[in-house]
Amino acid sequence: MKSTGRALLNFSIKTDILNVYRFIDWILTLPKPLANEFWQELKTYEEDRKMPYITTGERIGYDRGKVEGKVEGKVEGKVEERQAIALNLLKQGISIDVIAQATGLSMLQLQQLQVESR
Repeated sequence: MKSTGRALLNFSIKTDILNVYRFIDWILTLPKPLANEFWQELKTYEEDRKMPYITTGERIGYDRGKVEGKVEGKVEGKVEERQAIALNLLKQGISIDVIAQATGLSMLQLQQLQVESR
């Protein structure tokens, strides 16, 4: 009996939840009109709250993606800011060497910026 208990405990939470859901769904089969009404109400509920059901794995992935997006956005923002500063300095006639030292942009990047701004 102990090995059976251990085997049950080894199921993942997701599997357990899906099995319970399938069991309830099997036991409480709704007539077609009520099933359609239930799904429509569930859809409306999720839309009203802008919170569709997502699994823990999906939530973790969403949070990771959000963090990575913020980091990428900050990096891109800094690069764009350095390019804008470099472009202003180029327009003022400052030498490319000085701008490269001040902004950290490469000579090639500055030359490309110069060509694009014409």
